[in-house]
Amino acid sequence: MALPATFTSLDISGRFQQNKSLSDDIDKILSRQGIGWVIRKALKVANGTLTIRHVTDTNGAEQLFVESSVGGGVVGSTEAHLLDWQERMKADGPMGPTIGKGGKVAIANITEEYLKEGWAADANQGGLFNIFMRSDTVKTGKSWTKEEIWGVQEIDGVKRLVRRIHFIGRKGEKINASVVFDFLGRA
Repeated sequence: MALPATFTSLDISGRFQQNKSLSDDIDKILSRQGIGWVIRKALKVANGTLTIRHVTDTNGAEQLFVESSVGGGVVGSTEAHLLDWQERMKADGPMGPTIGKGGKVAIANITEEYLKEGWAADANQGGLFNIFMRSDTVKTGKSWTKEEIWGVQEIDGVKRLVRRIHFIGRKGEKINASVVFDFLGRA
């Protein structure tokens, strides 16, 4: 379902389901992050949902809480992103320990060309959500980085929440992918 006309990056709270026909396959990314074959295959067939709570405290600090609920017997997870550009360590389930940071960014300040493409005209009003994550190589022996931009795009005339991903693997291989979400309602 399309996003409401009033939906912007000023508040992306809501419930969403991945639109698999509009999304790219992210199996190669998950594999290079160390996610096992069984979990990757379950994710391909599951109709999971995301519940996003976008919170701004009285000091203006923004935080995203992203809760995934995956069907097919695969347990979901909850991610918390404090949007202050400070690096934080995290034990990230099947990916193992990771180091990440995030904040808001204007399109002009995005360095990776793929991540700049396709954003709605009002994307710079509240900024886009920029999440960086990398493996904690010392603890995991894995080496990868991932940059994500979350925001609103118009696809086939319909406003949708989109997560664009730029991934760099251990051998320097680059993978770009977009994950498109259907809106299920406000959280």
